[in-house]
Amino acid sequence: MKTAVLVLMIMLLIACKTKNINTVLHHESSTQGIISGSMAWPIDGPVYNPLVFKLRSTETGQEYSLEVRPSFNVFHGKTEVQFSSNGYGGTTYALALPSGEYEFYNYSMYDLNGTTWSSRNDYSIPFNVSANQTIYLGEIKLHVKSSTDFLGADVYHGGFWTFADKHKRDLAILSKHQQNLFNENTLVNIPKNKRKFTDLVLLPSEKINHDESEK
Repeated sequence: MKTAVLVLMIMLLIACKTKNINTVLHHESSTQGIISGSMAWPIDGPVYNPLVFKLRSTETGQEYSLEVRPSFNVFHGKTEVQFSSNGYGGTTYALALPSGEYEFYNYSMYDLNGTTWSSRNDYSIPFNVSANQTIYLGEIKLHVKSSTDFLGADVYHGGFWTFADKHKRDLAILSKHQQNLFNENTLVNIPKNKRKFTDLVLLPSEKINHDESEK
């Protein structure tokens, strides 16, 4: 009996070792489009598991999410790291959505101490989805916030996110699965404005200003 249980656990571990997030290989209907991009996180930083970036239709209120699991979980596995650079790893995503107007509006980060980090108030970063169109929305990267306690130990307390244009890298990865969806016809459309402000998610122009202010 013990042997059978051990074999079953090993099979589960192998089957759930890694996985991609929200990967689609076709438009599910003629009224849908596909959003694509990537999510990245610190490889050697604190473990937030899962990381969830939330979006919804501004027309229907239907909610969706992009979710990655940087560390292994026996029930959910671990998100495959498809690229890494400068201490960060990440994976691409592709998600079919009905055509219409959408917004990124919040996120969730769960740490091993049972704390959930999110924006206190919803924000709004709008984008549009068109039928039979594949769009690239950029890399969404987590930057962890930390401080030092009186003993000199690192204390982590949430973080902020940035959008960046990494379409050459990300579309090259996605095109390995379905070249006819992710190619030179993919519309690169990194969000450029916020309908409702947050300082917890930085768009490309804000990131430049943020970097310059720290020099």
